[in-house]
Amino acid sequence: DSSSIRHSLAIAEQPTRGEMEYLFYRDRPADIFLSINDIDEKFIKNFKFLLISGASLSQSPVSEAVMLAIEYAKRNQVKIVFDPDYRKSNWNSITEASLYYAMVARKSDIIFGTREELNVVEYIYNKDNTDDLKTAESLFDFNPSIVCIKHGEQGSVLYNKNGESIKHGICPARVHKTLGAGDSF
Repeated sequence: DSSSIRHSLAIAEQPTRGEMEYLFYRDRPADIFLSINDIDEKFIKNFKFLLISGASLSQSPVSEAVMLAIEYAKRNQVKIVFDPDYRKSNWNSITEASLYYAMVARKSDIIFGTREELNVVEYIYNKDNTDDLKTAESLFDFNPSIVCIKHGEQGSVLYNKNGESIKHGICPARVHKTLGAGDSF
């Protein structure tokens, strides 16, 4: 019923310069109403990559739509790029999030996320690990050929399945707000 679909809303407060606090309002937002009937294999096969946001896995029917899109992408040699984009408030439990994230990680070609997000990915199968190399190696056992772990101001580390790694710092910038800053790694 489209009359029950609402807009998402983010309210931001800047208590001090460079620091932001956010309140997200997501009650029946439009993106969670994407269903398997909306997924078009002919459309997906036109691309080289399909980006999956973990935020789209937290509710039905969109979680099923995402899983179908992944299946169509794999069948058509479209690479799967997975960003866990973990928001605790979207999930019933960390175990539930980890289960869905691990299912998508098993089908992904490239995974990138913060250390905290990858802790959620690993929660059900490698719970106490916080070592980046061990995380990358465990994810390589699934399928990905590239794993990138973001560490905020400390930069990021990219690992590939060939055993190579690249650590890179950040480009200094004057921060006005932090929302979305992790996406510019």
